[in-house]
Amino acid sequence: MRREKLRSTQWPTLRYSNPMGCRKAKFLKSFRTKIKAKRDKEREGQPSRDFSGRLKRDETSGRQMTGRIIVQYVGFRTTSLVREYTFVVSEGSSDSLHYTLTIANEAFLSHRARYQDAPEICSLRLHHELDAHANHPPTTHFCVTDAELASYRDARLPKPLGRFQRPPEE
Repeated sequence: MRREKLRSTQWPTLRYSNPMGCRKAKFLKSFRTKIKAKRDKEREGQPSRDFSGRLKRDETSGRQMTGRIIVQYVGFRTTSLVREYTFVVSEGSSDSLHYTLTIANEAFLSHRARYQDAPEICSLRLHHELDAHANHPPTTHFCVTDAELASYRDARLPKPLGRFQRPPEE
């Protein structure tokens, strides 16, 4: 028996049709509406939230419900002595406040802080200030101290080896 190669014009044509496609679409639509109705029933009596988890405006009274604050990292700017990290803090629909935190360039050069860790260090300091002053610190400019850099570095040191583990060979 001899096999011959088929030319592209000789390939059989296949049609992909789904006779159940219409029924499937109707089923999915009805299924989605049932799930949505079930979720709405479960959420009755609970305050409504938007996609980010913040509480929405109360539809009946029009008052703003209390929600959490949002801290966003904007970026950094390098000067001759320090590196400034800017954050925007917004609480609900009220005005946003810009906070600036600085780390001395000397801390990076002496390897007490890494460039990639600096935004997280500043974010932790800002969250600490917001917690200490009920989300309204007296100033909008903070300096990260050497003690805070040391505590950040110590918190992220590798765990000590167990009693029966060998140290990694170099």
